[in-house]
Amino acid sequence: MAKKRKNLILFVALCVILAGFILLYLFLPQKKEEGNDTKETESITVDKIDSTTISSLAVVKEGKEIYSVEKKGETWRFPDQTAVPLDSDTITGLFSCLDPVQASRKITLTEDQKLSQYGLDDPVMTIKVGTSDGKSYQYKLGTTVPITGGYYGLTSAGDNVYCLAEELYSTFDIEKNSLIQMEKLPE
Repeated sequence: MAKKRKNLILFVALCVILAGFILLYLFLPQKKEEGNDTKETESITVDKIDSTTISSLAVVKEGKEIYSVEKKGETWRFPDQTAVPLDSDTITGLFSCLDPVQASRKITLTEDQKLSQYGLDDPVMTIKVGTSDGKSYQYKLGTTVPITGGYYGLTSAGDNVYCLAEELYSTFDIEKNSLIQMEKLPE
């Protein structure tokens, strides 16, 4: 009887210790392996464009220009329709995702890789930005990035493919008429 009692106490003690280890494993934070997920969560600054220096913007979608605006003095206008009043706040609001342009990943192209792998041989959208100091920037957006989302993108430098955020596409994917200043209705 004493031997059975001793074995029972030992069994219960081992169960308690095992339960303690399981609880420690579940509730203590786990260290991540270095280099495992750091590249995916890291943000890469592709360009940093000061929105106050932007003087022109053109958006081409699937080979067709959707809209183009330029700044003359303090006024934004369509180059082909200078009499149409544009909403400066709407236009300058578009520039928020350009300061800075960020990517989640950078892919250096090798000889065996083609732009067509990323949909950049025929981009779904091209964004062209000009600044008052004479600099120009261009972003070609290709196919969507699987799993993480966003778009494969190519800058005017053209030597790397970036995984750009969905925000860049969705910000500039607007109708030309949404840039026109609407008259305020009387109350």
